[in-house]
Amino acid sequence: MDAATIKQTMSDNGELATVIVGETLTIETCTEFKQVLSNALDTARQVVLDTRNLQQVDMTSLQLICSACRSASSRNSSFTFGDAVPDCIETLRTVVGANQSSPCNNKHAESCIWVGGKNLCQN
Repeated sequence: MDAATIKQTMSDNGELATVIVGETLTIETCTEFKQVLSNALDTARQVVLDTRNLQQVDMTSLQLICSACRSASSRNSSFTFGDAVPDCIETLRTVVGANQSSPCNNKHAESCIWVGGKNLCQN
């Protein structure tokens, strides 16, 4: 997989979309990342973000991930990380002060995707 590749796969029943990202999610890939996330959220009730190859991320991508979580919640869908949140995302959110220390207002006071190791975002 190319470092900047972003693709979507769909389960046979159409309920689960997996968004697979390459090594890099930055401003250079944000347009494609947003389009793939939007398509996945439009077509499936469950969206999984596969970040196992991710090594570099920037604030733009962090914002898109939060936006996808919010969109899933408003649609009564789910948005999850396929595995644990990757180190590069954990580091960035800590450096920029995006540590959610209280319930998310967009999720009816439920835990934020960034809190408590809970990789699930649903309403």
